[in-house]
Amino acid sequence: MILPVFIGIKVLDIIKEPLLGYLMDSSSKNLIIDKYRVFILTGSLFNGLFIIMMFNQDLYSHDYQLAVATILFSLWTVSFSVYDIPSWSIISSFNANNRSREIASAVARGTSMIGYICALLLVCCYISPSSFINNINLSSYNGIFKYGSIAITCAIIVSSSLFTIFYKSNIETNLHKNLGNAFKAFFKNDQLMIVFALCTFQQIIFNIFTNEYSFFVKHIKNSALAKESFLYLHSPWIIFSLLAFVSFPMLTRLLSRKTVFLISIGLPIIGITLLLIPISFHELTYATFFTTVAIFTFGVSLSLVSTTVMLSDCVDYGEFKFGGRIDCMNFSVQTVSAKLGVLFIFFISIFSVNLNHTDKFNTVEHLDNFTIYLIVVINILCGIAIGYIYMNYYKLHGSFFENILNTLSSFGKNDSENSFFSRANSVRYAIDEHCVINNLDSDNIDDILKVLTDRLYQVKAINSKQAFLDGIYKKLEKNPAGIAHGIAIPHARGSFVNRSALSIARVRKPIECGAIDNKPCDLFFLIAVPDDGVSHMKVLGNLSLMLSIPGFANKLRNSGSTEEITKRLIACERNLFN
Repeated sequence: MILPVFIGIKVLDIIKEPLLGYLMDSSSKNLIIDKYRVFILTGSLFNGLFIIMMFNQDLYSHDYQLAVATILFSLWTVSFSVYDIPSWSIISSFNANNRSREIASAVARGTSMIGYICALLLVCCYISPSSFINNINLSSYNGIFKYGSIAITCAIIVSSSLFTIFYKSNIETNLHKNLGNAFKAFFKNDQLMIVFALCTFQQIIFNIFTNEYSFFVKHIKNSALAKESFLYLHSPWIIFSLLAFVSFPMLTRLLSRKTVFLISIGLPIIGITLLLIPISFHELTYATFFTTVAIFTFGVSLSLVSTTVMLSDCVDYGEFKFGGRIDCMNFSVQTVSAKLGVLFIFFISIFSVNLNHTDKFNTVEHLDNFTIYLIVVINILCGIAIGYIYMNYYKLHGSFFENILNTLSSFGKNDSENSFFSRANSVRYAIDEHCVINNLDSDNIDDILKVLTDRLYQVKAINSKQAFLDGIYKKLEKNPAGIAHGIAIPHARGSFVNRSALSIARVRKPIECGAIDNKPCDLFFLIAVPDDGVSHMKVLGNLSLMLSIPGFANKLRNSGSTEEITKRLIACERNLFN
């Protein structure tokens, strides 16, 4: 009876997260107090209340204890999410630059670890000397001590939320949403769904190791799973998690976000593989255990703070793609993935228990060894999956999106009515590195236009390739594509354009395009803009000013890659107009 009830609660718990996020996003503009403060404070107060009620044994009668426990646990999970999701979402409003967002994410993860340390200290009070973390017996302690500790926990929750609500966010949720539009912006955000997959595998790695920690500890020579050694055994987790969070901003500055994340994928695989070797030879010592766990933990912690930054970037990317922000809905992904990880571990635990009741294993040691190998295999497979998905599908760590997100952040400070139009008509907003081609091999303008149009269609900047090409050729009938100095700027506007976009090609062999100076063109800038009377001249005007700078076109010609072309254009516009 308990098993299906638990699974049902967890499934509903997972589903409710984006729904709560939608409620917070859609309500935040109408709150009397600044964004999210009501949710954070109210959620923390109710969370403390439900904790006290859950541990009050007088509420549980024999006949209704399962129903009461189910209701209280469900209410606790709701109250927890009500203040947890907006607290994390505040990170996305740290909009000065990438570095401040990285620091904010590291601080958030670091304080989360401090909370974990406090929880360990409280848990240690309830562990008998002969048991490990799974054998907690509250009833053996007097009521004053027990409820005193619970009161301390509630006080920590409420006081931490009080610090959080003093932060003032200037970013409003400006997406005109009903539930359908909000979920479209949620599920159609391709980069958010990729981060969701990364977070889910990440949480499986994190949870399966921490929840099955005792299986590894048992293999340490002369180990004693006693109360006195509990914190000692967890010290590598605590120390190296905090070290990873503190060093994350510095590492991203010295290396890059992409490099740091790739390191965070490799370290857990290395750590858990190295841990398996001495276990196989029955030579695991405390020193070896601490070293390998430290490697594993440092990597996982870097991964956790990296995905937190990624989620913040996905908020801005969603604004870039859909014209509005849904901070809380996006950050609900973090909570959903964590709960999916716990649910996965729950099924693994059931699988291990069922194996224990079969004749497949002769001794408990054989079962423990099988569990360890299973944990290692799952960790390695999840690490490989994270690496594959990240390298092949995640693109917000590229130079284009890094500059786009910085640009959106800078526009986020502007509260004027025209800030969105200014942002939407920026060349930085319009350019996409996927739409930049270096050394295109083509000998006629028709082929070039088709290739560049394909790129715009692939990034969903236009909704009809044929209609867009018809618009281009209609323009070319009146004015040639060639401008001067080897530059061609064909362009079109209309309902077939979803957003302002720019596709660029540097061709190997210059092509005659009717330029006024009769020079063949080797730099092509294909502009697509909506027919709103503003975007057309803004994008074309900005681009023309940039290309008129002496020597700038030659810098683009001499660029060695699409990334370099993109960076030069973005830097040039920033210097001109900021």
